[in-house]
Amino acid sequence: MEGFSARLRDQTDLNDLEEDLVRVVEETVQPAHASLWLREQDNEAPVKPRMGSRLAWTACVLILILIAATVVLAVLARDSFADLGLPLVWVAGAVVGGLVASRLPSNLVGWLFLGGALGSAIHTLGDKYAVYGVLAEPGSLPRSEGVLWLSSLFAGVGPVLAFVLLPLYFPNGKPSRRVGTWSPGSP
Repeated sequence: MEGFSARLRDQTDLNDLEEDLVRVVEETVQPAHASLWLREQDNEAPVKPRMGSRLAWTACVLILILIAATVVLAVLARDSFADLGLPLVWVAGAVVGGLVASRLPSNLVGWLFLGGALGSAIHTLGDKYAVYGVLAEPGSLPRSEGVLWLSSLFAGVGPVLAFVLLPLYFPNGKPSRRVGTWSPGSP
């Protein structure tokens, strides 16, 4: 153990260090299995903060405009305001995403918030556009059926980004990676 401690002070090669650590644990504790978790190095170029900030706020403003247009179409179609609950939730998603992505452009969490809000805003606006153009004032808006079909393509984007991918990348924007070995029955 003392030899390992001395080498740890001078060691810089993680692969050799991992092998030594596993060997020392096996000799000292004699477990049935040993593994090591390490975080991978980021080799990708970070997003430029200024460009990331501009893009994040531009996306946020676009989402807010889409949601405002959704509310206007719902009012014109005399739609119930109960249907507007979810688009108003996406306002919070857009603002949170804008704040996180503008301050930490390399953190995927902010971009997932923005993507989820954008996908849902496009889907909801397309639905309200079709309701107004087909049911409320038939023929008043061009291509209402086509817009409804196009908006249906975005139906699952918001929920998938917000409720499936976001928890995987929360809080630092990167999933943890496991380095080492695995055997059945180990955590």
